[in-house]
Amino acid sequence: MLNLKEKFSNFSVHTLYFFRNISGLIIVMISIVSIVCLNALELSSDLYNLITLLTVLLLIMYYLLSKKIDSILIELLVKNIDLEKYEAYWQQHIKSKFGLKALAYHALARVAFYRGYFEESLHYFECSKNEKRQTRNSKNLLESDRKQYIIQSNIFLAKNNEHDLRSFQNVIRGVENEPYLRAILDVIYYKESNSFFEQNTDIDKTKISRLMFQFYKAQNAMLLGQHEEAQRLFSELSKENPQLFIVQEAKMILSELKNDLSFL
Repeated sequence: MLNLKEKFSNFSVHTLYFFRNISGLIIVMISIVSIVCLNALELSSDLYNLITLLTVLLLIMYYLLSKKIDSILIELLVKNIDLEKYEAYWQQHIKSKFGLKALAYHALARVAFYRGYFEESLHYFECSKNEKRQTRNSKNLLESDRKQYIIQSNIFLAKNNEHDLRSFQNVIRGVENEPYLRAILDVIYYKESNSFFEQNTDIDKTKISRLMFQFYKAQNAMLLGQHEEAQRLFSELSKENPQLFIVQEAKMILSELKNDLSFL
């Protein structure tokens, strides 16, 4: 029998958006009306307490429901890797007057990155950064996460000669203090092996982060001349969601490796 979380996971994008956002607006409006009525009308203490209790319960229920849906949305990306559903949900926010646009642009930027649309990803991150309707705390939290994706996007663009060298150098300034990003820069852009991928395992245990780490580790193995290890890692990656650019790259590299072996 499906639990509540699994049931919500099967809901359509529109239903998830309604329960997470529209229902919240309705409940807040009901709460405001209730408070106004309580202060304007002469009610018995029992009725007053009952309405107050129901209002508080409604707000608590919505809070718990919204947290549940938030966890479902996170899992859509990092665990299920359902890019289409995750993207469609946040597009609803962009279209809505009441949408959380800063979060929405940030989410769409992450999806674009995982698809390999690096220019589009950078554009969405810029939109998120410039969105006015966000608190300073929210902006700082997004900025911390944004940096990882922006640097990686710029590395791939520079690798493909799709980036101005001067602006690229400005972007990667400071990666020396970020061992993971420094290792990615070495392996992807400079084509130099980095011991980070041999000495460390992925700290973030989400599925999407493990796949990204595996992709970089496979690239590092190739630079070390460990072709069997690289082939094993790329082979595992090739069976994942084909919408991920790392899966597409893995398939292409596997094909090249097979062609190279056929000439030996």
